[in-house]
Amino acid sequence: MEQRRTDQLIKFEDFEPSSGWTRDKDANVLIIDLPGFMKEDLKVQVDNLGRLLISGESRIITENKRRRFRKVFEVPQDSDTNKISGRFDGEILFVIIPIKTLTEQPKTDILVSPPPQTTPSNANQIEEDKQEKEQQQQQQQQRQQQQQEVEEKSKSKSNGDDQEVGKKATEDDKAGKNDAEKSKKDDEEKGSKGKEKAEAEAEAEEEQRVGRSGGVDKEEEDKKKERKRRRAEEKMLMKKKKMEEEERESKRRAEELRRREEEVQKEELRRREEEVKKQELKMKESQSEQMMVKQELGCWWGMHCRK
Repeated sequence: MEQRRTDQLIKFEDFEPSSGWTRDKDANVLIIDLPGFMKEDLKVQVDNLGRLLISGESRIITENKRRRFRKVFEVPQDSDTNKISGRFDGEILFVIIPIKTLTEQPKTDILVSPPPQTTPSNANQIEEDKQEKEQQQQQQQQRQQQQQEVEEKSKSKSNGDDQEVGKKATEDDKAGKNDAEKSKKDDEEKGSKGKEKAEAEAEAEEEQRVGRSGGVDKEEEDKKKERKRRRAEEKMLMKKKKMEEEERESKRRAEELRRREEEVQKEELRRREEEVKKQELKMKESQSEQMMVKQELGCWWGMHCRK
């Protein structure tokens, strides 16, 4: 009873995984991205029509919720569904379906047919077969491009997270430096104010002492003026020194900002160059695949005509 009650409280969230077909010389491979799923959560079946039926239910429960999916895939015609194998690696499911060899094809496919008659119906049939093969090739290319886009998005997301962490660390270091410089300046100002206060107190005491003595002679006046002149010179020197330090600090910050901007520009240029290289590589691969398809279709057409 408790298990049934728990199952009733669980809510299922339907999940639409991204997928795509790829092909090599020995097999057709279906690639499905299943984040949050484990190998034990998945089920792969073949129905009576030869289609792949893949379903899964995630065991990860968050607030009484589970994720599930069920999807049907059309299998390429040259696939041997009796020898299906699978592999689950890093939340990605690989369903491998071997390609039928010539010995595994039905006898009706390898019988030598009599020379075809040149009729409009035969020409239309050949043209339809050619168009169908081209459509299958285009669909396969689209699936490969979708899979590559999924991988590139995951990589760019990871790179973006690393850049954000580095940027935040740099900002924290900069804030710490600014706080240290500010505290240093405050200490210098406090020391200067304390010195001025002590000198003012000494001057007041001297005036009181002179007042008590009943007059101010010329020598004491000269000493007082000399002390004032020295204090004024010291203040000027301190201000000049402070201004020089501020100027040096401003130059250092400007240089550091310029250097960081150059690094960002270099990184952006490198990233753009990598994107251009990837696009050129994709174009070359696409052109190579199109040439291979044209060659295969041309050979098939030539053999058919000779027969």
